[in-house]
Amino acid sequence: MLASLKVPLQSIGDQILKVLIDYDAENDAQLVSTLKVYLESNCQATVAAQRLFVHRNTLRYRLRLIGKLTGADLDDFEVLVNFYLAVLALEMG
Repeated sequence: MLASLKVPLQSIGDQILKVLIDYDAENDAQLVSTLKVYLESNCQATVAAQRLFVHRNTLRYRLRLIGKLTGADLDDFEVLVNFYLAVLALEMG
Protein backbone atom coordinates (compact mmCIF):
# COMPACT_ATOMS: atom_id res chain seq x y z
CA MET A 1 0.00 0.00 0.00
CA LEU A 2 2.73 2.46 0.93
CA ALA A 3 5.40 1.12 -1.45
CA SER A 4 5.29 3.62 -4.32
CA LEU A 5 7.52 6.67 -3.93
CA LYS A 6 5.90 8.34 -6.96
CA VAL A 7 2.68 8.96 -5.06
CA PRO A 8 2.76 11.99 -2.71
CA LEU A 9 2.49 10.97 0.92
CA GLN A 10 -0.58 13.08 1.60
CA SER A 11 -2.50 11.32 -1.16
CA ILE A 12 -1.64 7.97 0.45
CA GLY A 13 -3.05 9.23 3.74
CA ASP A 14 -6.11 10.58 1.94
CA GLN A 15 -6.64 7.27 0.17
CA ILE A 16 -6.39 5.10 3.29
CA LEU A 17 -8.43 7.42 5.49
CA LYS A 18 -10.86 8.76 2.85
CA VAL A 19 -13.97 7.23 4.37
CA LEU A 20 -13.10 8.75 7.77
CA ILE A 21 -12.22 12.14 6.28
CA ASP A 22 -15.52 12.19 4.40
CA TYR A 23 -17.49 11.09 7.47
CA ASP A 24 -15.81 13.78 9.57
CA ALA A 25 -16.63 16.44 6.98
CA GLU A 26 -20.30 15.44 6.91
CA ASN A 27 -20.78 14.82 10.63
CA ASP A 28 -18.05 16.73 12.50
CA ALA A 29 -17.25 13.40 14.16
CA GLN A 30 -13.50 13.92 14.69
CA LEU A 31 -12.75 10.30 13.77
CA VAL A 32 -9.38 11.02 12.17
CA SER A 33 -8.20 13.00 15.19
CA THR A 34 -9.59 10.30 17.51
CA LEU A 35 -7.66 7.65 15.60
CA LYS A 36 -4.49 9.76 15.72
CA VAL A 37 -4.68 10.30 19.48
CA TYR A 38 -5.55 6.64 20.08
CA LEU A 39 -2.51 5.52 18.08
CA GLU A 40 -0.25 8.09 19.76
CA SER A 41 -1.49 6.79 23.12
CA ASN A 42 -0.22 3.30 22.25
CA CYS A 43 -3.80 2.14 21.76
CA GLN A 44 -4.57 2.64 25.45
CA ALA A 45 -8.21 3.68 25.58
CA THR A 46 -8.06 5.32 29.00
CA VAL A 47 -5.09 7.49 28.06
CA ALA A 48 -6.60 8.41 24.69
CA ALA A 49 -9.96 9.30 26.25
CA GLN A 50 -8.24 11.58 28.75
CA ARG A 51 -6.23 13.29 26.01
CA LEU A 52 -9.40 13.77 23.94
CA PHE A 53 -11.40 14.97 26.97
CA VAL A 54 -14.11 12.38 26.29
CA HIS A 55 -15.55 9.50 28.29
CA ARG A 56 -14.01 6.06 27.64
CA ASN A 57 -17.34 4.88 26.24
CA THR A 58 -17.35 7.76 23.75
CA LEU A 59 -13.89 6.74 22.62
CA ARG A 60 -14.95 3.10 22.32
CA TYR A 61 -17.97 4.14 20.26
CA ARG A 62 -15.75 6.17 17.92
CA LEU A 63 -13.30 3.28 17.56
CA ARG A 64 -16.13 0.87 16.72
CA LEU A 65 -17.40 3.37 14.16
CA ILE A 66 -13.91 3.68 12.64
CA GLY A 67 -13.77 -0.10 12.34
CA LYS A 68 -17.24 -0.28 10.84
CA LEU A 69 -16.65 2.50 8.31
CA THR A 70 -13.25 1.21 7.20
CA GLY A 71 -13.97 -2.49 7.50
CA ALA A 72 -10.73 -2.73 9.47
CA ASP A 73 -10.00 -4.73 12.60
CA LEU A 74 -8.44 -2.31 15.07
CA ASP A 75 -7.03 -5.27 16.99
CA ASP A 76 -4.84 -6.17 13.99
CA PHE A 77 -1.29 -4.81 14.32
CA GLU A 78 -0.81 -4.43 10.55
CA VAL A 79 -4.01 -2.38 10.32
CA LEU A 80 -2.84 -0.13 13.15
CA VAL A 81 0.53 0.39 11.47
CA ASN A 82 -1.14 1.31 8.17
CA PHE A 83 -3.46 3.74 9.94
CA TYR A 84 -0.54 5.26 11.84
CA LEU A 85 1.45 5.78 8.64
CA ALA A 86 -1.62 7.22 6.91
CA VAL A 87 -2.18 9.72 9.73
CA LEU A 88 1.49 10.74 9.56
CA ALA A 89 1.25 11.09 5.79
CA LEU A 90 -1.75 13.42 6.16
CA GLU A 91 0.22 15.60 8.56
CA MET A 92 3.19 15.79 6.23
CA GLY A 93 1.09 17.04 3.33
